[in-house]
Amino acid sequence: MIGALTALARSFETRVNSGLHYEATRLSLAEQALIQELGEVIGDYDEESGEMGDPHLHGSDALKALVFVLRLALDNSSGRPLSRGFLDFLRTELLKDGCTTQSRIVLP
Repeated sequence: MIGALTALARSFETRVNSGLHYEATRLSLAEQALIQELGEVIGDYDEESGEMGDPHLHGSDALKALVFVLRLALDNSSGRPLSRGFLDFLRTELLKDGCTTQSRIVLP
């Protein structure tokens, strides 16, 4: 998960700084699926905010949000590649607030 977040953040950073759309290579199928799903969530958010009259989501704002989530992941995991610490952190935080909505991202 951390690898996918890092790759997506680097992709957004390249897009923000140079305007180039860069996709990372050599990622596992799970990381590719996560990147695709997160990209769709960001795109859907941008479309929904445009329909509601809110301004367009800037790439720099999306980058800041991705970096925030990446830092949360790094702080709440053991650093091992298959660590579930961040997923457990998300699960406990979402359940603590009484969130009952279903996420589009499937957590194992």
